[in-house]
Amino acid sequence: MFGKKKYEGECTGRYTGEGVLDGKRFNARGGVMSGEDGVQTELYIGFKGTHTSGNKRYPVYEYTVDGVLYRRAKEHVAYNSGAVAKMKDKPCTVRYDLNDPGKSKAK
Repeated sequence: MFGKKKYEGECTGRYTGEGVLDGKRFNARGGVMSGEDGVQTELYIGFKGTHTSGNKRYPVYEYTVDGVLYRRAKEHVAYNSGAVAKMKDKPCTVRYDLNDPGKSKAK
């Protein structure tokens, strides 16, 4: 169990239909979409729209905890950009760290 993240909180989020080239790097930039940090994170979105089917993207999901909107990317599952675009507005279950809601994973 050493080194495993604990995700005690759970809520319903939604996929944005956007994808990024590097989920870990996107998440390291913050993921909080309200306030000044949101502008920098928005710039890292890898695409909005169509790309060729060979372009792999990590789908972006968003969720709200205590009135704060978070936007994160899956880190270990990539899809082609067309599949990510079709995920738009689909709900997902988000498990997050109660001490740091910006740390999460979607299932």
